Amino acid sequence: MDTFVWYLIFLVWYCIHLFFAGQLQILQVDFRPIFFLNTATLFFCIYYSFLREYIVKILFLAGIIYMSFSISTFYSLISSNSVQGFVNIFALSGLDNSGQDFYQNYGIWLSILMIISAHFMNIYLNKKSKTRFLLFSIPFCFSLIFLLLLGARAAFIGGIVGLIFLLRNVGFKNLLISTTFISIFLIPVALFNQDILLTVTRFVALFAGTDDSARVFMFAQAIDLWSQDIFTILFGGGIKSYPIFIGENNLGWYPHNIFLEILCELGIIGLFIFFGIFYSAFQNKNNDLLMTSLTLCMILSYSFTGGIHDLYNIFFFLALSTKTNVDY
Repeated sequence: MDTFVWYLIFLVWYCIHLFFAGQLQILQVDFRPIFFLNTATLFFCIYYSFLREYIVKILFLAGIIYMSFSISTFYSLISSNSVQGFVNIFALSGLDNSGQDFYQNYGIWLSILMIISAHFMNIYLNKKSKTRFLLFSIPFCFSLIFLLLLGARAAFIGGIVGLIFLLRNVGFKNLLISTTFISIFLIPVALFNQDILLTVTRFVALFAGTDDSARVFMFAQAIDLWSQDIFTILFGGGIKSYPIFIGENNLGWYPHNIFLEILCELGIIGLFIFFGIFYSAFQNKNNDLLMTSLTLCMILSYSFTGGIHDLYNIFFFLALSTKTNVDY
């Protein structure tokens, strides 16, 4: 079955749940991304997937912008000896006055840059073009370093998994050369100040039970909601039932895992339909390797942050990963 058709079935299942949801729950639903942005992204990116080569260049340039701001900001922070956790690099640059921390957003862009840079590094290493290999290794190394600095654990995990998938067939010799070159950049950073590696510190806090993001609590509560009885196992607790279940009835509380959110609110049936979207795309034997790697990066990232309203971020790469033949 077609990927887009699977998503339409998913929307029908979502609408059925909306019909039975209470007024307070419906008021918390942002219909724009779910019914319009997610749908439009999946449809148009499938139809225009032949433009992926141009899109990769745009994504690379956007990642370079994020990397440039990161370099500028952390340099100023280190110079002033005021590196204490994550800092909103755009706020420091005077470009963001929202007062919010978008470190996950920065981390995802840096993960995208890291994977695309690795893609070009692999191409030019095989072509034995040392100059271009070194050129693309610079954004790769800097993006990896800042992923360790930002504290964006979800983006870091997604980036590493996407990178492993991309380079799974790379020869040992090429992998050894790349690893050695990367180590030259990373080792001085680790030796300079281990406390500056906020991502590593936050991973340690997670396993030590002192994590302030409450991810373990959120995941556990989603499982508890889903496993209440046979009805919730099959059909879920209903749209926006999760924040009510945990006693935090506001927009900021959701499982922070798209699969657990769908499981606990739409049930095992909803999750089965949702998996159909990915299965129909990944079973295509002509999948683009780079875009598939980026898709895996986004899926892993949104297994630790974001929800159904953010699906367009995954659908963008998922749709572009499929090599669709378009008749003119």
